[in-house]
Amino acid sequence: ESEFNISNYAIYNEFKIDTDQLDVIFNGRLESMDIDYSAIHYHEDQYPSTTLRSNSLSSNLLGGRFAIIYKLNDQNNLFLNFSTGYKSGGINQNPRLSEENQTYAPENNSNIDIGFRFKNNIMSFNITTFYMDRKDLQITLSTQQDENNPNSFYFYTSNASEGNNYGINMNLQFIPNLLFSS
Repeated sequence: ESEFNISNYAIYNEFKIDTDQLDVIFNGRLESMDIDYSAIHYHEDQYPSTTLRSNSLSSNLLGGRFAIIYKLNDQNNLFLNFSTGYKSGGINQNPRLSEENQTYAPENNSNIDIGFRFKNNIMSFNITTFYMDRKDLQITLSTQQDENNPNSFYFYTSNASEGNNYGINMNLQFIPNLLFSS
């Protein structure tokens, strides 16, 4: 038997200034999340037992974006994008996990993207360089929960301290011309 109650409330807004040569975009999202979990687990293995679990988790999460798009002409633009985001935390439901591995925290990240875009009626080309700084990364782990039981390995979600992603992304796309005839 288990009961999982999740409540999410969020508000989002975007503001855009659009001129002939420059677009400026601001947006933000504020989310409140509450999770309540309770369960009774009956184990019918070598040592029958009952496990009672009850966990609660609450988070207030904030994400947003600030972007500038500079239009070089009708086909080309340069852009700069700053953003923050998150993945909400949660509760691992495996009843045999230790108490410290029952919940995991939200993951937060900050991003910067700088790039160039070209588009005409035949093709589009994008090149972007990016950097992402991540805090409290959510990762999947497997660990031995009972040091006396070599079969007590369980997968669960946990948090690592920090990490980052960076690189260059390039995309070239050709747009088919529907005016061809056979």
